[in-house]
Order: sequence, then C-alpha cells, then structure tokens
Amino acid sequence: MKIIISPYSKTLRNGSKKHPKNFPYWSELITLLKNEGHDILQVGVHGEEKLVENCLFNLSFAELKKVLQEADTFISVENFFPHFAHHYGKSGIVLFSSSDPKIFGYPENINLLKSRRFLRPDQFGIWESAKYAKEAFVSPNDVLVALTAKEKVVS
Repeated sequence: MKIIISPYSKTLRNGSKKHPKNFPYWSELITLLKNEGHDILQVGVHGEEKLVENCLFNLSFAELKKVLQEADTFISVENFFPHFAHHYGKSGIVLFSSSDPKIFGYPENINLLKSRRFLRPDQFGIWESAKYAKEAFVSPNDVLVALTAKEKVVS
C-alpha cells in the first residue's frame, strides 16, 4: 500500500517545535509500516525533519493533488492535509490529541483520539497557549490496527 504521511503541524508563532498536534511516535510507526511492506512518502514543508527516504516538500497544490491521487491512503496529524484530502475525496487516518475530531475531523477518515479527557477547553483558541502532552496520543500499534481495518474495507 502506498501511504502518504503528513507528520507535522505548522510551526508555532513562538518558535516552539513542540506543537501539541505533533505525534511523538513517528519513528516507531514508520518501522511498523515498513515491516508490513508499505511504501511511505512524506509531504510537508522545507525545514521539517525527514522521517523517510522519500520526501516531497513545498509542493504546489496541483503537485500535492497528483501525489494524493496516486496514494492509497494517508496518515496525518490534524493539520492542513486532512482538509486538503477531504476536498479531493481521499480518506485516511488522522491522529488527534487535543483537537476534537467531532469538530475538526471528517466522517470518511479514521479519526484516532486516545481520550476526550485530553481535549483542550477552548477548541478555537491559539495553539501557543496549549500544552504538549505525549500521553494524549494513541500508540503506533493502534494506528497499525486502524490501517489494517481500513485495508480490509478498501479491498
């Protein structure tokens, strides 16, 4: 399966690399995905850490659309990418921590939220005031289980 990953949210205005939306277990998840034989492509912007060999940064919307259409699915944090994919009718897996998937998720996606107790009180507040909580994220194995379920539905 060809999977796009969009691992990061926009850098916070205060310069912090610890964005509360950023999944802390990418390296473990990528290892699991590779062990299952998946082909992984990372999209994002220049300056982000490269997590896989195949990275495409700063694509135009047209280029990103083409890459999206060629992929089987995507795995992303709750950033721009799930909104972009929704516009073009592509479903995927979205990793939530403190954003509410009932507000920011799409029904065609598998929206993974560990617990509603980690949701921030002001869902529309600025991210600089939110705290990073590694424990707010599902495990890499939970993501793999969701992907396996998605594969069964697609096949």
